[in-house]
Amino acid sequence: MCFIAIFALVFTGHVDTPLAIAVVVIWVSRITLYQIKETRARWDEKDAEERELRRERQHENREAFPS
Repeated sequence: MCFIAIFALVFTGHVDTPLAIAVVVIWVSRITLYQIKETRARWDEKDAEERELRRERQHENREAFPS
């Protein structure tokens, strides 16, 4: 939506091209940062699950093979 509005303003002459480019760059950067945050959250969840599985296996091994 923002993208269309910027192009409309550029084509009608209300906004300079450098300003429009700057706004597009900011917009793309925000989308990229949002995707990075989602990816990190997914990785953190996966790491937490793997840590929990490791702890469970270690606990089971300690019970099965007491020293």
